[in-house]
Amino acid sequence: MRAAYNVLTEGTPYALPGEHDLLKSAFPMDPPAGEAASSDAFRNGRIVQIAMPVLMLAQAAAANPDGREARILKQVASIGGFEPEVASIAFPLVTVALGMDDLKATLGGNIYGNIGKTYASPEMTGEEAAAFNAKVQRITAGPAAVANARRWHQATGRFDVPLVTIHNRIDSLVPYAQSEALGRIVAAA
Repeated sequence: MRAAYNVLTEGTPYALPGEHDLLKSAFPMDPPAGEAASSDAFRNGRIVQIAMPVLMLAQAAAANPDGREARILKQVASIGGFEPEVASIAFPLVTVALGMDDLKATLGGNIYGNIGKTYASPEMTGEEAAAFNAKVQRITAGPAAVANARRWHQATGRFDVPLVTIHNRIDSLVPYAQSEALGRIVAAA
């Protein structure tokens, strides 16, 4: 979603601030020297910096449902497989834009790759999709990081206590398909 958002908002007032390289966090998350090491105000400020352009895009889209901003919102959402509503876009963008450095440090590299992936959206013409795919940043997953993610963070389907999953169908942080996939893992286990 960050890759899509970067391409589709480039040159607009809705572009994300900070670093745009998908392999890096948009901003450092550690407070500057002299501030408290766990400065919630600093971190909350970073969250606002990333969320604000998305909120502005959603407001402009709501004000003009047939306008450019509404189209951008629909395109970003459709590429990510989400509903075109602000929380479904803002929360994942904030998470990945501010957490990439931590994610890479935790897993020993990048766990996502899009080399060879063709992005599609029913909200784009064929020409728009071709231009998008030519422009989107391409990154490679690191084999060691993927192995670490599988070893330490992949669901086994075995639980010591009962588990109930509850979601709505537009949850962008934990898409409904993940609940269905977990059900298959549990059944196989």
